[in-house]
Order: sequence, then C-alpha cells, then structure tokens
Amino acid sequence: MGLAHVLKGAQLVPSTSEAMRQVKQGAVRVDGERVEDAARRFAAGNTHVFQVGKRRLARVTLE
Repeated sequence: MGLAHVLKGAQLVPSTSEAMRQVKQGAVRVDGERVEDAARRFAAGNTHVFQVGKRRLARVTLE
C-alpha cells in the first residue's frame, strides 16, 4: 500500500495530495525516521507508527 493512501486511511491528512505535499515538506515520519520518498510502499501484516507534523500520530497495522 502506498504512503499517501496509508496516511489518508489513518485520517492523518484529508487527501492523498495533501499527504504528498507533507512528504515533500519533510513533515512525515515512519517509525521515527523522516520519509523523503513519496512512492514508498508498505507490505501487509506489518505495524508502523506514522507521524505527520508534531501532533498527528497513528499506529497502523496493514492488512
């Protein structure tokens, strides 16, 4: 699953285009590490902590 769709599905951003913009600005972290690649994909069955900005966090288990 793509990063933008995960962020939208977790309700951390209102749209996938906003997710892409946040990645370009360097505001997105996955498991504490800044994500610079907007095309990053995540495999099913894993749990990650997604963060957008300082205050929006979500622990997501992908199915």
